[in-house]
Amino acid sequence: MSDTPVYFVVNLHIEDAERYRRYEKGFFPILKKHGGEFITYDDKMETLEGESPRTGRMVIFKFKSEEAAKGVGA
Repeated sequence: MSDTPVYFVVNLHIEDAERYRRYEKGFFPILKKHGGEFITYDDKMETLEGESPRTGRMVIFKFKSEEAAKGVGA
């Protein structure tokens, strides 16, 4: 098992803010259960170099290892 932290960068397009808030409330206990940590989010990201991702919310999570990160979806 590797001790190297893993970061997930997620780009979301939220169409229904109320539904997303309900999803978010259910997601954070699962994230915590697998040792995940919420780092930050940004709704107005700026790309400094390269191709811009689609617009929306960018979220960053951190996990203790790749194994821990993969366990979230299991």
